[in-house]
Amino acid sequence: MRKLLIPISILVVIFLSTTAAHSDDSLESVVNQAGLDYLHSGQFSSAIEKFNESIQINPNYPDAYLNLGMALWLTDNLVDAEKALLKADSLNASKLHTHYGLAHVYRDQGRCEEAKAEMRQYVSLARKQGSIDEAGHEKALEFLISCTQF
Repeated sequence: MRKLLIPISILVVIFLSTTAAHSDDSLESVVNQAGLDYLHSGQFSSAIEKFNESIQINPNYPDAYLNLGMALWLTDNLVDAEKALLKADSLNASKLHTHYGLAHVYRDQGRCEEAKAEMRQYVSLARKQGSIDEAGHEKALEFLISCTQF
C-alpha cells in the first residue's frame, strides 16, 4: 500500500472536484462516482472495478481513467497507473490532475526528472487557476525534495 505525503481524504477531494466539473446523470458518471465512494472508504479494489466498469460503459470518459490511474497508483500498480493517466490526458482530462498523478507515478518508478517536470507543470497550472495555496505549494516542494532523496 502506498505511503502518502497527503491523506487519502485530500486526494479524494482533489478528484471529486474534477468529476464535479463533468458531473451529470449519465451511467458512466454514476458508476465513476461509486468508484470514488469506494476510494474514499479505502476499498481500492472495489474502486478499481467501478472505474473499469465506467470505462466499459464509455471508453472516452476521461474522469474514469484519471481516477483509475490514481487508484492503481495507490495500490502500487505503477505501470497500469501510468497507462490510465496518459489515457486520461489524451482524452483531455484535467491537465492539473493528470500532471499531479503522473508526478507521483514517475517518482515511485524512480523516474525523478520526469516526476519533477510533471510536478512543476502541476504547480504552474494550479497557480494560474488559483487552486494552490501556500500549504499546497509546500507539499509540492516536499514532493520535489522526496524525489531527489529517492
